[in-house]
Amino acid sequence: MVGKGWTHGPSGGSGAYEVDVYNGWLVQFLTGRESINAEDFFCEKIKEKLKGINNVPMKVTMGFIKPSISDDSKLMAGIMGFQLHQDTFNDVPSLQPHHIWAMTLPLDSPLRR
Repeated sequence: MVGKGWTHGPSGGSGAYEVDVYNGWLVQFLTGRESINAEDFFCEKIKEKLKGINNVPMKVTMGFIKPSISDDSKLMAGIMGFQLHQDTFNDVPSLQPHHIWAMTLPLDSPLRR
């Protein structure tokens, strides 16, 4: 990408090229960094931040039964990982995110029966 503050990236332009640095809104949003050097892309610290999994506390109630049953849970969602595709039709690397969501309950939750 070319523009003010955007000087690197595998997309854009008319030809394929290897990059030294990845940047853009997704890199900033998930890692809090302006850019990631290509050689650092697969280090554990960066991979952990790129997972981007969040969890939110949630109360679940089975109100259709009497008496109703409630318990605390967590809703987890985000990017679990990614796959780098280097052999693409236009020779431009592509990053494929792997999304996930799940609701968790405590092991002893009355909602598990």
